[in-house]
Amino acid sequence: MRYNVCFLNKFLYSIACILWCAYSSFAQDIDHDKLTVSKNVASDALFFDAVKAKMLGEYKQQEALLQKFIKERPEVAAAYYDLAEIELATNKTEEAEKNIQKAIHLKEENEWYKETYANILRIQRKYREAGDVYKELAQTSDYNDEAYYNAAMNYEKARMFKEALAMLDKMLSSSFKTDFVLQKKEEIYLEMNDLDGAIKIAQELIERNPKEGFYLDNLARLYLNNGKSQKALEIYKEGIRKFPNEPALQKGLADYYQKNKDTARYDDYAIQTILNPELDETSQALLLQQYLGEVEGDSLRKGKAIVVAQKLLEQQPNSPLMQAFYGQILARNNQPDEAAKYLKMALENDPSKFELWQELLLVYVTANNPDSLVASGNKALDYFPNNAMIHYFTGLGYLNQKKFTNAVKSLNAAIEFQPEDNTLLLADMYSSLGDAYNFLKEYTRSDSAYEKSLHINKDNPSVLNNYSYYLSLRDTRLEEAEKMSKRSLELRPGEATFLDTYGWVLYKQGKYTDAKKYIEEALKVNPNADGTLYDHLGDIHYKLKEVEKAVENWKLAKEKGTDNTFIDKKIQEKKLYE
Repeated sequence: MRYNVCFLNKFLYSIACILWCAYSSFAQDIDHDKLTVSKNVASDALFFDAVKAKMLGEYKQQEALLQKFIKERPEVAAAYYDLAEIELATNKTEEAEKNIQKAIHLKEENEWYKETYANILRIQRKYREAGDVYKELAQTSDYNDEAYYNAAMNYEKARMFKEALAMLDKMLSSSFKTDFVLQKKEEIYLEMNDLDGAIKIAQELIERNPKEGFYLDNLARLYLNNGKSQKALEIYKEGIRKFPNEPALQKGLADYYQKNKDTARYDDYAIQTILNPELDETSQALLLQQYLGEVEGDSLRKGKAIVVAQKLLEQQPNSPLMQAFYGQILARNNQPDEAAKYLKMALENDPSKFELWQELLLVYVTANNPDSLVASGNKALDYFPNNAMIHYFTGLGYLNQKKFTNAVKSLNAAIEFQPEDNTLLLADMYSSLGDAYNFLKEYTRSDSAYEKSLHINKDNPSVLNNYSYYLSLRDTRLEEAEKMSKRSLELRPGEATFLDTYGWVLYKQGKYTDAKKYIEEALKVNPNADGTLYDHLGDIHYKLKEVEKAVENWKLAKEKGTDNTFIDKKIQEKKLYE
């Protein structure tokens, strides 16, 4: 085997550099008067081997080597630190705490050790102790803002609010993040149930930011959320006068009026906020989505919300987000053609959004538009060739187009790519595949697909109905067909299609009187049914030797439309043809 010598030399040089840095780190932990110990080649080798094990990700070996090293060299702080890091990574927090304490005992001035110690304490929820360590770090470090903040956060979790506030006050004396620190102080005052303290901080923020309406909203919310609505309203009115286009104040007033059940004014300010051009489009969409949820049961207000969505799109006509959002709203409000128009616009701008393709395909499924469903499904597959849902929707389109061979191909692909954890969807895919194979007269495959669907979901009424009906048409396994059809009716009683199927299965079994009862019941439930029901009822009357009634129903079947090719012959000859 031949090696690239140049590469190998560079690799060895890099390893040497890393090892030298590691050596320098632990060598600094050794006192000069113990220099003879540092020349212990065997123990040095243990440390280097531990560093190499770490580089290779062999942490168990690193841990074992460090423990051996510590037995020989208990005075080296870096070894305890490295061991603590391994134990922390493997959730041995108590052992990690002991070893980092030993490292700090040997080298008290090392800030990294103390920061690791504080982190170990925090993970163990020893918040007071962690806060103390961070406080000590803050007092000795040149860059102490972060340490003071961490001390404050740990004291807050320990419910030591005065200590937390003291740490934040230390930050205020040196930090440039004054507003951030004041906001944190306000939060702590609220945790202490000290409303006056929180209000005082909120007022200080307003004084510091006289040109920012946001802070007026902050103060007003303190009053509003603590039962002082009138005071909140006074601040909001003052704020809106000074900052008429401040979205936070508009939203605050909307919340005020909603809380006080003034729907008209709530709607007014909520819509002003949504349409405020100072908000980014994502915030506008989220606010409108929230508003739509609130007005769901009110058709008048819902209509307003759709107009607002249209206005948002007018504000940003080339925004894919707004095009998509408007399309989704239209889809959910039974306007499929317009919904598809805007969803397609959004996809032209950004075809990589799977959720938009799914939304568009759902629109076409709901609107029973198989041609558009197939066309858009195939376009979507250019971007997501292995997506089960897109193959499934495309397969449904082919099924409705009566292109059954294509449907079989798409549905099999959907099943191949569908994760097995979504079992109900997988059951639906097998059911549709059963339909496609049935129309192709590949009955063995059709039956297998239905069986797989029912194995996943034995009580799917549509599958039970379809499978039993197709078996009855083939005069096959009629007892099973009857049981399945009966079960579908138990699950969805009174459904015309299911009543027709059960009646037809009974007819195929020669139970003509019972069959007639169920077909007539189906017609009562759905008097505007297509000709199939009347055709079935005519056949039953014929078997009951009621020929004139049979012909009467066959004529109705032809009038209402049926795909039975014998219908004219049956009427003319007054005879049953199957």
